[in-house]
Amino acid sequence: MKRPLDYNHELKTVGISNIISGMTGGYTGSYIFSQTIFSLRMGIRSRVMGYVVAAVSLISVIVPFNILAYIPNFFFGSLLMMIALDLMFEWLIDVREKVTNAEYFILLGTFILLQILGVEFGIIGGCLLYVAMQKMGYDLGKEEQIIEDEKDLTMATYQTPIQTRP
Repeated sequence: MKRPLDYNHELKTVGISNIISGMTGGYTGSYIFSQTIFSLRMGIRSRVMGYVVAAVSLISVIVPFNILAYIPNFFFGSLLMMIALDLMFEWLIDVREKVTNAEYFILLGTFILLQILGVEFGIIGGCLLYVAMQKMGYDLGKEEQIIEDEKDLTMATYQTPIQTRP
């Protein structure tokens, strides 16, 4: 992507949606950034995509028949495979240049632990691996740099060009 994704804004949107859904008796949900990333990679920069997704979701609830019965299963399987492979490539290979060796080891270790132990114990194992490597004194990224990157992202999000009079 040519610009960083504003995770904070995305998560706030999901939080507000969950509050509204919970207050109206609906189901709460979590949000993965696949739709946003997919849209940005396709070059979609307008809010129309969100309106289309909302309209299709509303229509699928309103129609009196099961829409999914008319869509072949291989379509869903291929779409899930495409998203999974893209995210795995991005999170396991592309990230290599952006993190320290120790951080990359933790990333791969956590991924392997997830495959062996399952989601819950894999995450716990990854956290324990992080703590162990931190206690051993490995470079796990500079806290100051992370804070500076967040400040830069926040400033870039809210900064507007200054207009001067001629």
